Amino acid sequence: MGDEEKFSIFARRNERRQLLVPEWELCRDAMAGGRDFVKTKYIPKYPLEYDVEYEERIKRAYYLNYTKPVVRAYTNHIFDRPIQRNLGKVGDLLARVDGGNDITAYMRKVSTQSSVLSVVGTLVDVPPTPKGIRIRSRRARLESGLLPYVRLLTPFDILDWSLDDDGKLIWIMIDDTLVLDDDPKRKRTIQNRVTVWTRNTWTRYGEKDVVLERGTHNLREVPVVLTFHGGDLDGEITAAGGLIRDIASVNRAIMNWCSLLDEIYYKQTFSQLVIPATETQGDKNQKKKAREEILEVSASRAIAYDPELGAAPAYISPSGDNARVIKEAIYDAVGEIYRMATLEKREGAKTAQSGVAKAYDLYETTHEIAAKAQGLESTENEIARLIGVWMDVDAGYEAIYPDSYDIEELETEVARGIDFVNLKASPTLARLQMEKVAMRLFPRQDMVTVRLIGAEVVKSIDDATAAAEADKTALDIMAGTGT
Repeated sequence: MGDEEKFSIFARRNERRQLLVPEWELCRDAMAGGRDFVKTKYIPKYPLEYDVEYEERIKRAYYLNYTKPVVRAYTNHIFDRPIQRNLGKVGDLLARVDGGNDITAYMRKVSTQSSVLSVVGTLVDVPPTPKGIRIRSRRARLESGLLPYVRLLTPFDILDWSLDDDGKLIWIMIDDTLVLDDDPKRKRTIQNRVTVWTRNTWTRYGEKDVVLERGTHNLREVPVVLTFHGGDLDGEITAAGGLIRDIASVNRAIMNWCSLLDEIYYKQTFSQLVIPATETQGDKNQKKKAREEILEVSASRAIAYDPELGAAPAYISPSGDNARVIKEAIYDAVGEIYRMATLEKREGAKTAQSGVAKAYDLYETTHEIAAKAQGLESTENEIARLIGVWMDVDAGYEAIYPDSYDIEELETEVARGIDFVNLKASPTLARLQMEKVAMRLFPRQDMVTVRLIGAEVVKSIDDATAAAEADKTALDIMAGTGT
């Protein structure tokens, strides 16, 4: 009974989620980069390092962000290809789906955040209905202006949840913290809140489980769409593996190695002076004071030694071998980042790939991108469907993402298309290949124009080939006539 009395809905957190928070923070910070990532949290202090030296090393530290280009490569590759959309009855509502962005811009955010944080959610909600107003039709909702919108939920926003046997949400608890700063004459205040969505209700709680607002809905489902990096349609939120889950840790290691390398360069430039300290007459304290005075006048904070040893003054510094080892480790780690991302590290590669290995890498990359694209396609269609449910209409919306994302060089694809035309085995195959080339050159063109370009290119090659054959035939006839 005592445990039940202590239970708090407001303070409720999923246990497995709490274990993953540090990992999500690392991925988030590694993606963001900048000076916020260069801090003591990610650069540990060496046990024998003086505090002042550690503080100076942190000030000089820098971060080579290999994480962000990997994430952007996946997102850009997906959205550089045209996405076909049948807008149905909700297409106009997707033009400003989150208050400012259209559905394409919003889905880019979903793609990026799911790559970084493994999984994200999309809450499809409507503004609260004022008292005295009842909305029972699409027309009434359109006239009221209380239209559906979406809100991106990161794992930091999703505090707890429950799934049924089919992997569907039974309920979900969301961080709904409110920042009040609309009046510049008043101090900014933060109101801590959480909102619990079930399949037919929503309840907003404040601290000490105070119910701030509550309401019902007729969706008969929790209006949250989960998106996993790998494209899974259903799954456990804490079990998903993101694109940079391991890459972020390697990038952090690179930052630490760069910091150590910088320290070596720093000490090589400002080497430590070692000089003999002249002994003076007097007691032990007087000799110590004289030696300290010598150290203070030294420009390089010299280390004193007994002159009777006979050694000449010298500068000492760390071995250059340490720097070479660290540089090799950094180089190898960068290669590992591209390998884990299934992206080829083109510049500075030590060895060329064999044809089979390169083909396998291309297959792995295109497979990963295509799987992610299919997950985004499912998310977009689910968002549109939920908007339709809120509007009490059959959305009739369908987004179709490309199912193939070949990353071959453009020249290779053009050459293949020309070969297809010259073979004359299948005009349709040649046209489709040239449409593929046109989509890569002009990713934002509509499909009608793309198909027109493909047909025109094929016809142009056919005409040029026919003209060349005619010229050859004419030359042959002339040669034959002359003999």
